[in-house]
Amino acid sequence: MPSSSRSPFPRPAALGFLIATLALLTWCFPPKALAAPVAQLYSAEVPVADQSAEERNGAIREAFLKVLVKVTGSTSQAARAGSSGLAEQAQRFVQQYRYRVASSQADVPAPGGDPEGEGRLLWVQFDGDGLVRLLRDNRLPVWGDNRPLVLVWLAVESGGSRKLVLPDGFPDLVEGIASQAADRGIPVLFPLMDLEDQDALQVSDLWGGFVASIEQASARYRPDLVLVGRVSKVGKRLWRANWSLYQNGRAAEWRGEGDGLEAIGRDAMQQTANRLADRYAPAGGETALASMLVSVAGVGSLRDQVSTRRYLESLSPVESLETARVEPETAVFRVRFRGASQTLERELELGGVLQPDPEASAEPAPDAPNTLFYRLRR
Repeated sequence: MPSSSRSPFPRPAALGFLIATLALLTWCFPPKALAAPVAQLYSAEVPVADQSAEERNGAIREAFLKVLVKVTGSTSQAARAGSSGLAEQAQRFVQQYRYRVASSQADVPAPGGDPEGEGRLLWVQFDGDGLVRLLRDNRLPVWGDNRPLVLVWLAVESGGSRKLVLPDGFPDLVEGIASQAADRGIPVLFPLMDLEDQDALQVSDLWGGFVASIEQASARYRPDLVLVGRVSKVGKRLWRANWSLYQNGRAAEWRGEGDGLEAIGRDAMQQTANRLADRYAPAGGETALASMLVSVAGVGSLRDQVSTRRYLESLSPVESLETARVEPETAVFRVRFRGASQTLERELELGGVLQPDPEASAEPAPDAPNTLFYRLRR
């Protein structure tokens, strides 16, 4: 039977700044930062009218579809799973659920009683391992919990002036981005906008798209990608925005508009999530296991070897790995993974832990075919 044990989970009103705080702790303190792990990947919360079994069963199916969006990385793939009948199996994957009233932090025990007040919600936790097996058996993409961290810089033009968005400014815009990021399983980080940030970046830098200044100001946060939004008010409620998503010197750009700042923020993160899913969880990718050697130079100690191994094990496509051999200053791992080699290489871009080793790649050893060459970043 599902459990109704108490377990804290974040509320939407504080979601943006909670994500920012957690991401900052994750990224600023470890000696080797990893791409940000996604919390609550296999859980979702949906509104319910009451605590009846019929209402609960419908809500569990809805929560299951929301989780499928996060895990497959795609709204269309989740819809495909729903139309093919996979969502009808939602009940067998439930691990626990609980009710609460939207206007309070208190959990409401399930299933006894009916919570007073408006806005009842049901939180459901699903079995992640079982869900992954189900998706792979049905040849659907699986995007693991090790995902690229996105740093978000925002500038707003309103009333004839432009300003950088501070942590307590334009909460609807921040909330729209943060809530949609949570729905899609994308870890996001908002800059602190302290004196260091304000010194490093001016609103004119952001509005003019001065990439060097943006990259310099972003370096302290060590993100995988940087999302820049330039938002303008053009009507009573109509807002328009130009967005740029930067990664490794490449940029994707698009425009959006919406009825209010929250809509603008949600649309921007929806577009961002779609682009990331296309790259890291491509639809129709191979599901069979492949094997490849990953050679990592700069591994000079047992600690380096252990941290490198843990990093490789954390990557979404990786099923298993073993240490093939250890040489002076180099460790070679045999990695078994799902998908094409390009999928693995894209994952290796994340987190700033490894960098390609072009010298070794240019002249690989005769006994090292099918090998990717990297070096530990220092």
